[in-house]
Amino acid sequence: MTLTSKTRGANSSTLPPTWANYGEIMKTYQSEVKLKLIAAIPDGTSAQELSAIKSQKGSKRAPDVVGVGPSFAEIGRKGGLVSPYKVSTGSSIPANLKHASGAWASRRACARRSAR
Repeated sequence: MTLTSKTRGANSSTLPPTWANYGEIMKTYQSEVKLKLIAAIPDGTSAQELSAIKSQKGSKRAPDVVGVGPSFAEIGRKGGLVSPYKVSTGSSIPANLKHASGAWASRRACARRSAR
């Protein structure tokens, strides 16, 4: 994430607050890290997220973090849309829910978009 992103907040795309306790997780994160999370389309689809990465590239609204299913995370990796990032809890995530290089991982694959 760039310094500019950090000062304005982090853009997320589809992280529904009622799904997987995302609402509480984001609230706690914002409180602890003091970084605003801006949710563009909280109830969108994984396809919409990948589309937003492509269409908003270079803009202030481009997603910094997305929550997509593993098949879409792999499409994003193959398309150069996400940057490798290994989470600190990566060793506890089952192999089928993460990429070996760290391009994506999670209970529902989470990915960071590639550099703007």
